[in-house]
Amino acid sequence: MQAVQGHDEAAFARPATQDASGVLHAGEVPKNRSATGVVNRAALTARVYQPLWRRFSSTLLTRGRYPVRREVASMTAHLNPQPGDRVLDVGCGAGLYLQALHDAAPGAMVHGVDDSLAFAREAARRLAGREHVFITHASALDLPYADGVFDGLACGGTLNELQDLHAALVDMRRVLKPGAPAWFMAATRASNPAGRALQAPMRAGGLTFLTPDGWTTAIEAAGFRLKRGEQRPPLWVGLAYAA
Repeated sequence: MQAVQGHDEAAFARPATQDASGVLHAGEVPKNRSATGVVNRAALTARVYQPLWRRFSSTLLTRGRYPVRREVASMTAHLNPQPGDRVLDVGCGAGLYLQALHDAAPGAMVHGVDDSLAFAREAARRLAGREHVFITHASALDLPYADGVFDGLACGGTLNELQDLHAALVDMRRVLKPGAPAWFMAATRASNPAGRALQAPMRAGGLTFLTPDGWTTAIEAAGFRLKRGEQRPPLWVGLAYAA
């Protein structure tokens, strides 16, 4: 790895290096040792995730009532990135949100973090050649950015995977400017026996499912003001602002 200039250094709280794939590194990243974390570290998972699942996930989960295109449009509209803004996608996966944010405001500085190096490299591959897009291998529990540097933040789906939800949300709040918009999406706890049985192995694999009220409480306890919570069963969407 080599020290790198021109990666929006002012956003970072510590020096960053860049590997051959274009991914930035700003410190050690603890491995998520849950079953979900192990699966996410596989290069094959990262390569097939977006074309085989993420492009259709919310559409399929909501049986067409909340298609991915509407999910992405809601996220982009709420964050409303402008040229010169910094926006962050926590748990960026293969880069679905990053591409939409960059398309909406090519002059914005769009950052994505993922604790899976395989996913970070896949996002870097998919977004190669786009200016002002920066992919960092980092944990949501230890974001490598300075306080209050971002004008908007998205976290879709990753909320279910966080090993310490409160600590991660507090760190997300830390890197946002006061009043900056934040967009969250998560799967909710099943309300019927069949759904709970289906979620049981996923909980054992490291996923967390809360009720809509539970997600609201968790987000507000970390220093966000929820403008609106939208129930898109089995998904929940939270449009919030940094308090």
